[in-house]
Amino acid sequence: MPRPDPIPTSLNQIPNPEVPSPEELNTVEPDPAVLNTVVPSPALPKPEIPGILQVLYTLYAFLLFVLIILVLAPFVLLFLPLGRIRGANIMYDLFRLMGQLWLMMIGVRHRTSYVASLDPDKQYIFIANHISYIDAVTIICSIKHHFRPIGKHELLRIPVFGFIYRFCVVTVNRSNAEDRARSLNDLRKILARGISIVVFPEGTFNMGSTPMAECYDGAFKLAVETGKTIQPIVFPDALDRLHYRSFFALNPGRSRAIYLDPIDPLSFPELDHKGLKALAVESMSRNLVAAKASWITEIVKQPDRGRKTNHNHESHDNQYIYHHHKNHTDQMDQ
Repeated sequence: MPRPDPIPTSLNQIPNPEVPSPEELNTVEPDPAVLNTVVPSPALPKPEIPGILQVLYTLYAFLLFVLIILVLAPFVLLFLPLGRIRGANIMYDLFRLMGQLWLMMIGVRHRTSYVASLDPDKQYIFIANHISYIDAVTIICSIKHHFRPIGKHELLRIPVFGFIYRFCVVTVNRSNAEDRARSLNDLRKILARGISIVVFPEGTFNMGSTPMAECYDGAFKLAVETGKTIQPIVFPDALDRLHYRSFFALNPGRSRAIYLDPIDPLSFPELDHKGLKALAVESMSRNLVAAKASWITEIVKQPDRGRKTNHNHESHDNQYIYHHHKNHTDQMDQ
């Protein structure tokens, strides 16, 4: 019996004849009308499980998840005396095991692929695209480092789950400037303690049909300030597994976490945080297209940024970046 093809680990290894190459794109000028078009949200995917079975499957997955949360809750009390560093590190090891068990028991085949090995003794600023509630589980299952994520403060209100959440997550109210500043300072302290951090830079679900929504600056400011490497990860199957519009859209199937080339700010001394953000978003967008993320229908060319680049890296002038459907109206400073 032939062995299955390996999971691609970089853009060049992903065959995608439907996606034009950069050379082909160079011959196409963008339609100015597209740039000002509001893109509709992706439609709900067709359920893999028909009719009443879909409802039963979703209830089964939900009740199983609740059971796992109830099982984990007492461990928070057990590890609380160990503090928010050692205690929470142990909790995340448990989260990873329980998350993998939950995905397996609901038929989600999660696989993580890497471009290169990560240094286990190094701290990273992990960033990922965000389009589904299932991202909260797959991100934990995809990162072997101890880390702390930044998350919405609204989730603190959920009984039992909010108790665990408070112990293990840096919360933020993005509508409050003071709270954004406080959360950024908390992330600095975590990095200083030798622990990686996880940020979904879009801040909320990408509800457009471009690869990524507009991103906040906070993760990239931290990278410039601390010199920590940015490690992008993309989840091209997240919307197919669970659409953000309905929990009853949950589907079994494959789930890929693809690690991209890391971005070391020390290798790009001429770039400020916005330059690093553009570099990361461009890489993540290209790889989401190459991995055939189902929500992407719009690709346009951006003009030459005219940026200098490090001689050890290829130039990003005349690069193709995907037009972003803005989900935020204010200047994003985190």
